This record gives sequence, structure tokens and C-alpha cells, in this order.
Amino acid sequence: MTQSTSPSTTSGPRASGGATMKDVARLAGVSVSTASRALAGNPRIGERTRVRVEQAALELHYVVNGLAQSMMGVGTKTLAFMTTAFLAEPFARIAQGVDLVAKRHDAMLLMNATRNDPQAAQDAVSMLARQRAAGVLMVGSRNMDEACLQRFTHYRDTLAAVQATLVLCGSPRMPGLDDAPSVSYDQRHGVVLATRALLDAGHRRIAFLGHDDRTSAHERFLGFRDAMLDRGFMTDADDPLVIHSANVSDELDPAIRALLSQDTGHRPTAIVCVTDFAAYRVYRIARELGLRLPDDLSVTGFDDLSTDDTVTPPLSSVCVPYEQVGDYAARLALRLPVELGDHPVFPVTFTARDSIVPPHA
Repeated sequence: MTQSTSPSTTSGPRASGGATMKDVARLAGVSVSTASRALAGNPRIGERTRVRVEQAALELHYVVNGLAQSMMGVGTKTLAFMTTAFLAEPFARIAQGVDLVAKRHDAMLLMNATRNDPQAAQDAVSMLARQRAAGVLMVGSRNMDEACLQRFTHYRDTLAAVQATLVLCGSPRMPGLDDAPSVSYDQRHGVVLATRALLDAGHRRIAFLGHDDRTSAHERFLGFRDAMLDRGFMTDADDPLVIHSANVSDELDPAIRALLSQDTGHRPTAIVCVTDFAAYRVYRIARELGLRLPDDLSVTGFDDLSTDDTVTPPLSSVCVPYEQVGDYAARLALRLPVELGDHPVFPVTFTARDSIVPPHA
């Protein structure tokens, strides 16, 4: 026979779900409103009262309701970082910049990967609005069609209804959505610099790898076209040396193989790649085809990713201040003072390394 015993009374959480603010106030000998302000860090609450309330909360194992506080405009703020997937170093570096600002300003950073699913993105934005997030950063490239504009307009309106800010991070301002802050970097000029370096080395048969209908690839293609036209070479999206591909190996690899399998008279002597990832796919497939790098093929990338010393030749690449981009975007989302307005475009640099040599005569 099992003996039934009544639960003992303790100062810890109740079986019904834990201590309440009323319990904390009673134990501390203050009103409920005073206890609430003390735990929210209100500077008008005296030090002795604050300590007494905090001690009561600890004794009762009271947990502050962060959602309730955020709805009242006090306590820890939430900042959301939304992107398609957390697979690439640029996203991690942007997130570092965001996280440092969040920590300095008592904000909690949430990460969300939508995996190119518009419904997943909308569901996440709706949830963040219900939780009264302070701001949402949409990070990375995006489509340029009317459907995308409509989705982002809906995101903005959903967040604005709860006084939250939508910030476009890592992509240019969106026509038709100019009131949504954007933080980008000069992708077009970065590829101008990369293409000029190849032209200055004597290359004329230069391919562009990675054109598609998203903002980053399009801006980078425009930079390639600008540099080629500046030297008198007509180039458009239909040129056979402009290779259309998403920045994923399943699409890049067959496109690279087809490009480099041509005879010497038609094969490019240099390739401007939309990302470092694409450039390293070129490295791999070129070697599989028996080409020597950089003697048979010069290559440039974009992102200047971290690599070890075993990657040869060292890749010439466009360097982006991703941490600064993230820092500034977080400041806009949290409505902190900024110096460059709501649509800054950060400058980039190009570092030429051993992946560029003159073409064979």
C-alpha cells in the first residue's frame, strides 16, 4: 500500500506553474508595481529596494516574463537575424557584427533560416511580431521580381504594426520599399576591380561565372560588364562567356565543366567568379581536367574567405567589411544613433594574389 503525503510548503515555485510577481512583492514588502519596475531595472527604484526585490525573486525562483516585459517596452529586446541558410562565412561574419551590438545594448539575438521558403519567412516574421521583437534583419541576396516586393512589403507592415523595424542587410535598397532601411556594400565596384586586374594582366577572353536573377549576382555581373565595356569589350547576359548558375555545386559544377572542356581557342583564359565558393569549384574542376592554375587559367573570387595555406594558388578576391555591415544593420534595427543614414553602401577592396598571371601568348 502506497502512503499518500501532502506536499510540503516551500519558498520555491508552486506546483501550479511557479511564483508570481505578487508573491515576489509580498516577500519583499513592496507593491506589485514597484517589484515589477525593480526587476525591469527602472532607475527610479532605489538600490536597497531593488536588492530586496531581487533577493525575493531569487528565493522564490521567480523567472521574469521576457515577452510581457518587451510588450511593455522594458527588459531585454529581441533582434532577429533571418537568412536562407547559415552555410557561408559571410553570414557568420555579419552575425558577429550584429551580435556585438546586441550584447552591448541588452538585446537577445535570434537566428532563423528560411531555406528559400517564402511561407517559412512569413511565419517567422508573424511570430516575431507577436513576440514584440525590436527588429528583424533580412540578410543576404533576394529576388528582384514583383512577388518579392509584395512579400517584403508585408513583412514591413507586419512589423511596423508592433513598432518593430525591418532592415535589409547585405543587399541594396528595394525600389518601392525605400522606407525600409538597407545596409549594403559596393558589390558592383568590387567586381569592376577584379575584372580590371585580369584585363591589366592581359586577359581578353574572360568569363563571368554565377549570373542569376538575385540581387547580389546581378550587381556583380553589372560590375563585370562595366569593366569590360570600359575597355571596349561588349558584354551582355546572353554572351556565351556569361555563365548562368546559382551559387550551389549542383549547378556550378556542370557549368564549369562545360566551360573548361572547350578547345583552347574558345576556352576562357580567366574567370571572374560570383563568390569564392564558386572560384574554389573552378579550382577543383580545372585540375580534374588537367589544367594548370594559374598558368592555364586565372581566377578571381568575391568574399575573401578564410583559407589555409594548402589552397594554391592563393585566390585573388574582393574583401567586404561584413562585420561593419552587421554592426550598422543592428544599430538601425534597434533605432540607435547612426552617422551614414538609412541606406549606407560600404566600400570594398580587391586583393590581387597569385591566382592572376598573364595569359599564354
